Amino acid sequence: HYIDRTKEFGSIIYACAAVAFVDRNLGGRWGSRNRQAVNMFVRDVFSMEDEPVWFPKSRCFDWFSGHSWSSGIGEHLYGRHASNIEDDALLLFGIKAWARVTGDELVELQAALALGVLKEA
Repeated sequence: HYIDRTKEFGSIIYACAAVAFVDRNLGGRWGSRNRQAVNMFVRDVFSMEDEPVWFPKSRCFDWFSGHSWSSGIGEHLYGRHASNIEDDALLLFGIKAWARVTGDELVELQAALALGVLKEA
């Protein structure tokens, strides 16, 4: 149920950030019209909020290990599976880019912090 969200969601969020950026520069409003939908992807993998309760905080990112686990942060019968650093970086950079394009300074700072932790891991 948590398998490889960093990989798939990272690509989706990054693509949405790129579309919103280009569209905004062309005078469009794609980012604002789709903000709620894209934020659902962001909150599913990187929520730092207490509410709503159906999104666990930092679902896959392990702040102590400095990277994501493709199977979530819980222990499993055969151990945990570390995500590729490229998948983590794409996800976090995509979230940071999306937050910047949509003006969400708090999420942008949180993603920047996670990128810094990832870089040092």
